[in-house]
Amino acid sequence: MLPSSVRLHVDEIIDFTAAGFSPADPADATMTIVMPDDRSIRTVAAHLHDEAPADGHVVADPAIILWDLLHNSTDPTSTEAAHVVRTAIDTHRAR
Repeated sequence: MLPSSVRLHVDEIIDFTAAGFSPADPADATMTIVMPDDRSIRTVAAHLHDEAPADGHVVADPAIILWDLLHNSTDPTSTEAAHVVRTAIDTHRAR
């Protein structure tokens, strides 16, 4: 499934207007850019990327993805997606 929106955590503000995006109210946004105060988010994501499976699908800290799905997503399948992410976290922790 394709998500109805995406949330990007970045180190610096990036202007996406050159790529055809335009500012929107949060309720109407299809992409949200977050520049977190916590710099460990990218560090953990980079570490997890090094441990990524062959398909390379680990792109962020799964705990942040889980939080965003449960607290920020307006997608109707976010609860189902959160369950999948939580299962993956629990499976990884069990190793």
